[in-house]
Amino acid sequence: MPEDSSGAGYTMSSRSRPRRGRCRALLALLVCLLVAPPANLVADQREAVRSGIGLKIFPRVVAVEVGVAEKLAESNRLEILLVFARDREAAERFRERLASEVKQIQRWPVLAAVTSVDALETRERIPAAMMIVEPLEAAEFDGVLSFALREGRMLFSPFVGDVERGAMAGLDIGVRVAPYFNAASLSKASITIDAKVLEVSRVYE
Repeated sequence: MPEDSSGAGYTMSSRSRPRRGRCRALLALLVCLLVAPPANLVADQREAVRSGIGLKIFPRVVAVEVGVAEKLAESNRLEILLVFARDREAAERFRERLASEVKQIQRWPVLAAVTSVDALETRERIPAAMMIVEPLEAAEFDGVLSFALREGRMLFSPFVGDVERGAMAGLDIGVRVAPYFNAASLSKASITIDAKVLEVSRVYE
């Protein structure tokens, strides 16, 4: 099976103006502030819950990136890349779910794709944004982060500690779930998030 696969998927916004698209995405993001999962889950369950919640928030985070339309693929689609290290089957399930739920971000069609950590550097296309779908070892994470910083692409990870170690965005799970941004990584990658979103999010300085 090839190291990379893709599909398409739910309408986040059909507005033709990026600003209006970001405003609608902000409303969707606020609606998506979920009640936190129970604290007594075992580690594997917590990771699975975080992955599921992350898959809901990730496209909305991409939608509030200012200038994301400049990262369209040649087909005028926004490629959203799911990155795995070992469990391709789970990554493909996430891709299928993303493709069925997310057809557009702002007004741009979405291409949902999967790749392994090892294949990331050799892909023909540079995605608009990436999400880590399983916990990565330090060296694996550092490699994906280095790619994201170099190419100026959003790296989203729902897993504990990943925002602190450099992912541009992730989850803050307390009483409720909210987006969590790494200000330094966003700056290094020249990524700007809508200011109104930052006001309702946790930011790691």
